Amino acid sequence: MAHDNTIPHPAPGIASFETESWGQKDEIRFGDTPAIAERNQTVTSKAGITLPIYSVVNIADDDGEITLATSTTGVSNATHITAAPLVLAALDTTEAPMYEAGHFRQQALNFDATFNTDALKQDAFKGSDTPMILISKAKYTEADFPA
Repeated sequence: MAHDNTIPHPAPGIASFETESWGQKDEIRFGDTPAIAERNQTVTSKAGITLPIYSVVNIADDDGEITLATSTTGVSNATHITAAPLVLAALDTTEAPMYEAGHFRQQALNFDATFNTDALKQDAFKGSDTPMILISKAKYTEADFPA
């Protein structure tokens, strides 16, 4: 749906200037190989959780509990990336789309604070159940370019 926005004219004889910014999340893809693979996962939350889209998460094998992935002494428990925002109350269960493969931009992903270096972020899926998720840092951010 198109949205029109009319910028009002200034008073005659008085100079004016007005700008608008239009934006959205950064581009998620870094490259086209491996191909992005998405699959619905049955997930649950014991304490309730709110995750924005493109969050790096862990889904437990035994009960499907979803949590934000963490890195402890350089070892990550990341298994998936959320393909949609997710809000669950305590003990809720739902089907949620998750990325299981692809090459993603580091700047567009949401990480836990324990991923405090670029190397930890880029190695988040190394040795995981989903090793076809690659993360690379782009040399620029979307905000570096004028609209």
